[in-house]
Amino acid sequence: MTNELLYSAIATILDELKEIFVDEIWHVGGDEPHYECWDANTNISTFKRNQGNWTDDQLYTYFSHRYAGLVAKRKFDMYHVCCF
Repeated sequence: MTNELLYSAIATILDELKEIFVDEIWHVGGDEPHYECWDANTNISTFKRNQGNWTDDQLYTYFSHRYAGLVAKRKFDMYHVCCF
């Protein structure tokens, strides 16, 4: 969520999948986050605090928007992005 390497890895995976799957519709999922794992991670807790004490829902919305941008940039139509 808070490590830029995550978004680089997602971009690489999407690029590879775009070559394999010809469909223009991409189901991105994301409707079952495990907040307990985030809250146990000190890097994520620090990031949330530095953003003005974000809630888990706000963090998830941040991630969803970043992920949606990566998907859209690859010309996929998003089938499902769940944001709170």
